[in-house]
Amino acid sequence: MEKLSEKQKEALGKMATARVVIKLANLGVNEEDLSAMDRPQLLATYAELIATGRDKPSVPATTAAAAVPAWYDPELEKLRLQFEREKHANESDT
Repeated sequence: MEKLSEKQKEALGKMATARVVIKLANLGVNEEDLSAMDRPQLLATYAELIATGRDKPSVPATTAAAAVPAWYDPELEKLRLQFEREKHANESDT
């Protein structure tokens, strides 16, 4: 924990134990190992991950691309929105 800045140490110290456990689990730490750790061990483990820059889960490009449905076409959506705006404007004029 000595490798962290004062701001990082303070933020880590204020973090709830359950939140630390969730963050470590999301970073791939084994759940059995987590259940065997007490708060100081959990904080030390998370502090080490922060200090080494491994505290951010990596998102593979395929996962990011999968977030947008294959049927979604941004150009078609733009045209649809433009049509809806024009339709609304025409209805307002009458």
